[in-house]
Amino acid sequence: MSTDDVHGQPPHPGPQPQGTPPGHGVQPYTGQPHPGQPPAYGPPPGYGMGQTVFPQPYKDTTAAWLFWVFLGGFGAHDFYLRHTGAGVAKLCLNLLGWLLTLVLIGYVLLFALFVWWVVDACLMSGRLQQVNNRIYAHNRAIGAAH
Repeated sequence: MSTDDVHGQPPHPGPQPQGTPPGHGVQPYTGQPHPGQPPAYGPPPGYGMGQTVFPQPYKDTTAAWLFWVFLGGFGAHDFYLRHTGAGVAKLCLNLLGWLLTLVLIGYVLLFALFVWWVVDACLMSGRLQQVNNRIYAHNRAIGAAH
C-alpha cells in the first residue's frame, strides 16, 4: 500500500499542466483552437480548404494568343485562362466533329467550333484582363502583389 492509501486520499496524479504546451494550439480530437489562443499553424484567416496561400504568376498575353492560334480548336487557351468548362467543351466538340465527318454532320460541328474560335479572338483581351485581375487580388490578399 502506498502512503496516500493509508490517509484515505486517492494517489496524486502528479503536476497538472498549465495551459497548452508550446506549439500546440488546438484541442485534441476536435482540431479547434483553445479558447483565447490563436492557432499555432495553418493558413491565414479568410482562406478556406484548398485555397493556395502562395503568390500566383500572372497570365502572359503572348502565350494566350499563341495557344489561341495554334491550339484554339482544342481549347488550350481556355485551359490556360482557367476556363476549364469551355476548354473541355471545345475539346469534345472538336473530337466529336472529326468522328462525325463520316456522316457529314461533323462538318456542322466543326463550323460551329470555328465560329466559337473567332468569337474567342474578340473576347481574349477582356478575359485575360479578368484573370490577371483575380490573380492580382489573390496576391494582394496574401501580401505578395507586385
